[in-house]
Amino acid sequence: MPPSARTPQRAKRSGQLLLALIFCLILPFACADEAYDQGIDAFNRGDYEAAVTYFLTSRPEPADNATLYYNLGASYYKLARYPEARAAFLNVIADPEIAPIGYYNLALVDAKLNRSDQVAVWLQRTIESTDNPKLRTLALALLERYSTDREMDRADSAIPLSTTSPWSGFIVGETGYDSNVLLLADNQTLSTSDQDDFFLDAFGYVRRRLRSSGGIDMSMEGSAYITKYQDLDGYDIDTLSIGGLLENDIGEWSSSGRTQLIYSFLDGDEFTLEPRLNLSASRWLAAGRSRLRLRYEVSRINDLSPLYSYLSGWRHRTDARMSWLRGKRRLHLMYQFETNYREELSAPLFTSYSPVRNSLRFEAESPVGALFHATFEMRYSHSHYMNPNEQADGGFLTRNDDQLMAIARLSHAFPDGNELSFEYQRTENRSNTDDYDYTQYTAILGVLLSF
Repeated sequence: MPPSARTPQRAKRSGQLLLALIFCLILPFACADEAYDQGIDAFNRGDYEAAVTYFLTSRPEPADNATLYYNLGASYYKLARYPEARAAFLNVIADPEIAPIGYYNLALVDAKLNRSDQVAVWLQRTIESTDNPKLRTLALALLERYSTDREMDRADSAIPLSTTSPWSGFIVGETGYDSNVLLLADNQTLSTSDQDDFFLDAFGYVRRRLRSSGGIDMSMEGSAYITKYQDLDGYDIDTLSIGGLLENDIGEWSSSGRTQLIYSFLDGDEFTLEPRLNLSASRWLAAGRSRLRLRYEVSRINDLSPLYSYLSGWRHRTDARMSWLRGKRRLHLMYQFETNYREELSAPLFTSYSPVRNSLRFEAESPVGALFHATFEMRYSHSHYMNPNEQADGGFLTRNDDQLMAIARLSHAFPDGNELSFEYQRTENRSNTDDYDYTQYTAILGVLLSF
């Protein structure tokens, strides 16, 4: 079982096991917390029988019951009392905050009990429900190993869970080369530089789980993205985002709703402010094998600079994605439909910035040997702009773009959930408007640190 929490430092020995139990029988409520701490201390010493006795004596607050059951299950597991461990972990998954690690441990227990039909189900639930990269990496590795030889004996590193941090997140740092630097507003290409440059960027994401209510999991989240080109000015777009997330299971569907407020800057000056709403639902079509996701997103883009007032307006996106899984090998196919209703640029010549876009995306993931993971992705989109652009000769032309992007990525994941990667992207954009007919490729070296 994965190390998922700190060891309490406030636990102090007050005597031998028998003396402590007698004292707690006299003052049961006063000693409830101390008995729990004594159990943690006994577990850390390897005295699992004493840990079980202490945990059974403890009377935690109702909100802490799941944590107590986890530690009790971990102790039973160490004593090879697997049916009792299973019963304890089934109580853990009733608390959404620590349910993912409960699913993971149920997989270990059911493997010991030869309940082979349940092991993969618990691991898939772990992967699906956790936002902890370390736990997800452990579950993926265990699922791949179990699917090949059903060998679980080495997965025996149980530790007590004294508390589960509600905080999680990651930081990504990248450096790379761009052959044709573009000025982008979301997926809108505003201009092409026809110049190459080196760049640095960083992305950080943090999530804070809140208490669940009525089966709905609530979280707050925020992110920041910073990019800097070495020589070129006028192309650095930075963003800050803050929002909330609601998650709930409705029948066989896992649903979520996310609200975000996205504040962007162009070369340090205010650029756009974008409230965004995202609704999604997903379900297994074949347990552990194929999954369907449906999603809808609406954004209201507000310009913060009069130079870019034509970007203001609405954007709607709807997509459907099918995923096929075989251990760490995955195949994804997605279709997206997007509409834009922007203010448009009226002078000096009328120019439309309201595309209707149809996109297809194909992605394949697979391990490469024992050390690397490879991803290959192809994206195609066709964009048809709603209003014809005014030409210098007085005529009108409706802009149409066809874009093809290829992405190849090779990464190495470390046991602690951190990752090192190299990525190559090539984009061909073919447009009937010369200013938007371009080729671009980038090479990126990145590192991901999770917490």
